Amino acid sequence: MRQGKPTHRVLEEEIAEDTEMMKKVQDLSYAHKLYAALCNTVWQPDDVIDILQEKTWSASWRSAGGIVAELRNCDEDYLNWYCSGFEGYVHEDIRKDLKRIGWVCIEEDSPEEFGGPIAEDQWLSPKGIAGALSNMSETVLAKFGAELLKENKK
Repeated sequence: MRQGKPTHRVLEEEIAEDTEMMKKVQDLSYAHKLYAALCNTVWQPDDVIDILQEKTWSASWRSAGGIVAELRNCDEDYLNWYCSGFEGYVHEDIRKDLKRIGWVCIEEDSPEEFGGPIAEDQWLSPKGIAGALSNMSETVLAKFGAELLKENKK
């Protein structure tokens, strides 16, 4: 992934200052779209100086998960979003909102890498690590824990 010099602007702070995006991020579908759009992407402020100086913003999957959890101000952390799917895909809802607050995506995964545009029903609930673990039965988790203990004793 090509990256320029870090910009002095901080994308997550600008999202937090935008009332419309803060309201939207409370919706799980929108939050999932935002998480995906912050992963494997490079964003640039839409102003001449930052463009000419090739200043950019990007985040790791873990950081992106933490940003979304913090913006939602719920009982979540990065694990609720980490590995929830479609990392690198920039949904048009997110592209438009970030453009409105002065950011453009200059590097992203192509929709073809995901088999084309992602259907709206795929965004309904995040599939992060925490979500996957919460969907496991207690028996499966107990077996998984026992296997980990065995491996650690070897």
